[in-house]
Amino acid sequence: MSNFDVAKYLIKMIDKNFDEIVYFYDRNNKIMFVLRNEENISLSTCHADKKKLFVYLDEIHTRGSDLRLPLTARGIVTLGRGMNKDKLMQATTRLRDLDFKQ
Repeated sequence: MSNFDVAKYLIKMIDKNFDEIVYFYDRNNKIMFVLRNEENISLSTCHADKKKLFVYLDEIHTRGSDLRLPLTARGIVTLGRGMNKDKLMQATTRLRDLDFKQ
């Protein structure tokens, strides 16, 4: 399943209080957005409020992605069989102030 497929699924499932956008990295490592109508648009053409975005990161993009999330951001991390501590820590540290404010 591609990140685009995941984003299309999530946009249908998330709370309507989020802006009509989910963002993720596509196969070319670009930040992309999916609107509620499943239109796929690039970062340069989208001016969404980061406080109203649902961010999806696959395992690969929990390393090296430098997304500045608001202090009010909440996180969900899925765990799978065989996940080690290093991968868990990488995923959770995307919320940079998790140990202080988030």
